[in-house]
Amino acid sequence: MELEYRLIYFATAYLNAAMGLSMFFHRTRTAVVQTYLAFVVAITGWIVTLFLFYSLTDAMHVLLYGRLNFVFSQLLLFFMFVFIYLFPRKVVVLSKYVWAAMIVWTVIVTCLSGLTDLVDRNEIIQGADRITEFGPLFWMHFVHIIFFFLASLVILVKKLSILRGKEALQVRRLAIGWGISALLAIITNLVLPFLVGNYDFQHIGPAATIFLVLATAYAIARHEMLDVKMVATEQFTICILFISFINIAIASSTFQVVMAIMALVVGLIIGIALIDSVRKAHIRSLELIRLSRSLAAANKKLEKRDQMRSEFISIASHQLRTPVSVMKGYLSLMLDGNYGRVSKKIQDKIRQMYEMNERLVLLINNMLNMTRIEKNKIDFGFKELRIDEVAAAVVVEMSYKAEQRGLELRLKSYAGKMPTVYSDEEKIREILINLIDNAIKYTQKGFIEISFDVDHPGRRVIVFVRDSGLGLTQEDAAGMFREFHRVNNPNVPKENGAGLGLFIAARFLDGMGGKIWIEKTEPGAGSTFAFHVPFAPPDAQPDATVKLE
Repeated sequence: MELEYRLIYFATAYLNAAMGLSMFFHRTRTAVVQTYLAFVVAITGWIVTLFLFYSLTDAMHVLLYGRLNFVFSQLLLFFMFVFIYLFPRKVVVLSKYVWAAMIVWTVIVTCLSGLTDLVDRNEIIQGADRITEFGPLFWMHFVHIIFFFLASLVILVKKLSILRGKEALQVRRLAIGWGISALLAIITNLVLPFLVGNYDFQHIGPAATIFLVLATAYAIARHEMLDVKMVATEQFTICILFISFINIAIASSTFQVVMAIMALVVGLIIGIALIDSVRKAHIRSLELIRLSRSLAAANKKLEKRDQMRSEFISIASHQLRTPVSVMKGYLSLMLDGNYGRVSKKIQDKIRQMYEMNERLVLLINNMLNMTRIEKNKIDFGFKELRIDEVAAAVVVEMSYKAEQRGLELRLKSYAGKMPTVYSDEEKIREILINLIDNAIKYTQKGFIEISFDVDHPGRRVIVFVRDSGLGLTQEDAAGMFREFHRVNNPNVPKENGAGLGLFIAARFLDGMGGKIWIEKTEPGAGSTFAFHVPFAPPDAQPDATVKLE
């Protein structure tokens, strides 16, 4: 046999076997996939026996592989029919009696072809050519081929007319591959050899099967990508086993047969171990991908819910802000006596209501600021201002609350000239309110003091808020600027609040070029919080709105 024909046989058999096994290993072991594997094995067996039939020169072996070639061609047509019947789903239901008759017929035909001379009487060797002497029952082989070919064609046509959508597309792909392969195979292996007597093109026939195998695999897979490592490992193993089988088939002595069988066994053991190892790794990677996708989907849902929560809080806070502000105004007027004199008992109740309203105002403001921070959209209205003047106004505003706790809230003036800073006045005010409010909460007696320092080399003003309260442990101090952080100390009274004030203060100062930190703290000895903001630059604009995103 010429070299190009040998290459055609080897490449076609290898590609068919590799594709069939790859699909079998990578797909769910359904009846369709199992039938596809049997179909591919029959094709590969047909090609290999045909190759050996033309390669060997020993009469006994030529006759053996000639008869086996008949057997594999019969199995090929039978499994092709079964596959077309099942894929992608059944549209015609055959009774169990019909199936039993077809299986019995196939078994009889293959046994007669492989074990007797009734189908293939003899193979005559004439140089590179082989001439088949047909037995008296050769007609059974011919009827078998024609019957299953026509039956497959009928089912294909019926499925093309019934199925729709993806299933119809799969059947069309299968029909194209089947049509090309069947036409070439019939011409080169039936019409020309047996009807015309021309065997010259019989070597090209096996290459036609690759169209059917690839089209069928593509129809099953539906664009799914197989793992590259696993496919490479499987094809490497298939190649070793394929070569080993060829070596066994063409061995000319007992020693060569034994060595080839040993090589086959060793290759099989190594191949199975490799495939198993890569398969397990592939399964783990698929599981990780599945978990990753599941986690991504869960995160997406959480993000959506978090966004809905933020929007709800923002809307609710805005809606609450107006009535709370109105309540604050009326309560303030009542405390000032604008609605007439009230008894001391009622006045105390009004003060309690005012204090509770102030807590609610602070909580609403913090929730609104938190939603802006979560959306990364904070508006800063920068302008030149005196930070000590802002602090003085806050001290006046918070003094009533401090007095209710029996605490002294005092402002220590800066001895020198206070430079102006370039910041958002409302944000500075909220930072000071949060720091003073925290100090009031955790100071049972004593004072809260606000003082200042100026760092001229660093061009910044530093504000200190010192209290004589309970102080903080190192563990609590480390987490004070995290969102929703609450002091975890049995000696500290549980106060109302969301744990957002200092977190918001830190984010505000980040946006204004400042910083907040704990200057000093010790359990039982009070705490000192500090923050700084930069000087106003020489070219500072009177009013500038900046969005931090």
